[in-house]
Amino acid sequence: VWDWNPQTNDVKHSPRWKALLGFADDEVSNSPEGWISRLHPDDLELSQAKWLALKEGLATNISFELRLCSKDGSWKWFLSRGMVVSRDASGKAIRVVGTNADISLLKEHQQQLEHIAHYDALTNTPNRVLLADRLRQAMVYCQRRKQSLAVAYLDLDGFKAINDIHGHDVGDRLLQRFVAVVRRHQHDGDLLVRMGGEEFLLLLRASHADVAAVAEAIRRDFAKAESGLPAASVSIGAVGLN
Repeated sequence: VWDWNPQTNDVKHSPRWKALLGFADDEVSNSPEGWISRLHPDDLELSQAKWLALKEGLATNISFELRLCSKDGSWKWFLSRGMVVSRDASGKAIRVVGTNADISLLKEHQQQLEHIAHYDALTNTPNRVLLADRLRQAMVYCQRRKQSLAVAYLDLDGFKAINDIHGHDVGDRLLQRFVAVVRRHQHDGDLLVRMGGEEFLLLLRASHADVAAVAEAIRRDFAKAESGLPAASVSIGAVGLN
């Protein structure tokens, strides 16, 4: 719980609020700086706007999420709620009472669900759900910087036969090895997407000559035998976008 007088800037925090961040009651001052200094830089502007709205009488209550730095240096997510309980004759708040609830586990769970929805579980590569958004971002980026953008379609030759003969466990290991090989030849801004089965798409911020070189390097490295895995080759087709 916190209790704030916006006119005098006096604020009181409950010992429990401080304990959630790993502090004893006497380790954090009862002043705005005691918690403003612990705000994540990306949340500072929003937080100040919310508090100002209460102070100036533009809102009677607020509810928003923010990150605070705990004693051990880690960031925790909080849901901050506040409500004006007293105003002066001009309508400005003179007492605001609120709570900060630790929602770090909830945010972690949301991030896990987000990852599951957009990334392939076996190879940890983005899936086709995420492709449209990333492709749009890449096109805008390259257009602004007058760079080339190409899409390479990658397909493992004879993958179904490998699965049928050696089993799905071997097939899964082969896919993971293939992704590891491709990633060795990726650059910042490139994106490898698993479209389904043994089909992948590689988004490259590169010229056609560079794409050909990358494709040849991937073919060469993937053709090298690895203990416990069958030999396999890859087909690659490239299409220029801009």
